[in-house]
Amino acid sequence: MAFPPRPQLPDEGLVFDFFWAFTTIECGMKHAGLHTTRGNSNVIEADWDGFTTELVDYATERSQTFILAARNLQRFRIQRLELIGNIPTWRPVERGRMGEVEFTLYLLRLVRNNLFHGGKYEFGAPAEQVERDTNIIRAALSVLDQCFEHHPRVKVAVERAAAA
Repeated sequence: MAFPPRPQLPDEGLVFDFFWAFTTIECGMKHAGLHTTRGNSNVIEADWDGFTTELVDYATERSQTFILAARNLQRFRIQRLELIGNIPTWRPVERGRMGEVEFTLYLLRLVRNNLFHGGKYEFGAPAEQVERDTNIIRAALSVLDQCFEHHPRVKVAVERAAAA
């Protein structure tokens, strides 16, 4: 079987930068003790809920640089794929009762999921969608930078791992 031609995507270097920053933050979370286990196994996963709670505790919601990065990401009205009438349909995510940090980190994970779990560029995308996604990735990278700067335990864990 031959795969269809690869579609036009956002800049590969930018996508890799996002992937690297996201996985670095998750690795730092695990090394800082912010992890959960999957089921009854010893497999650990990054604890995004705990990370979010600690960022709120560190007064991240009062940081102008975080707010600026968060609002920049939020303005794109990130979408998720939902099953509506048995048809996969892209729908914008609503904030509901989530706080600033919680909603922003939820969107951050949604950006990661949309990029790396497929379905976004099934057989190509219009150029304006590629440009929009490129801008979303840039905004998401700014949020990751702010998360790194505002969470001292994760920052120290990443810096220790990089120095080893």
